Amino acid sequence: MYFIQILFLFIFENVFGYKILVFSPTISASHMLLDGRVADTLAKGGHDVTLLEVEFKLPLGSLNTTKYAKVKHIKGSFTSSIDDKILQEINNMLFQSINPFFILNVFLPYVKEANRKCESKIKNKI
Repeated sequence: MYFIQILFLFIFENVFGYKILVFSPTISASHMLLDGRVADTLAKGGHDVTLLEVEFKLPLGSLNTTKYAKVKHIKGSFTSSIDDKILQEINNMLFQSINPFFILNVFLPYVKEANRKCESKIKNKI
């Protein structure tokens, strides 16, 4: 009798799926494809996955990034006000020695602006 109960424990394994949000800014096609593959792998593993594609550089819908995960798009450039400054700083980095503080100083305004715009979108009920 106990043998059958133990056998059922091994046959019917408990699996719990999680709700997972994969944040995918449209910075580059390679980033979007990687994020889509991560979302698909998690979805095939039994999780409830939503891929949140936020328009940064590439237009939304320019790539079919996922087959299994749900997709939510958020339109509107998040960082347009500082893009030119960031690109100029990146061009300047090509011929300099780079340390972590330099990178932090270059990308911190970008991150702050993105955070500010995200907060604004959330307050406006996306």
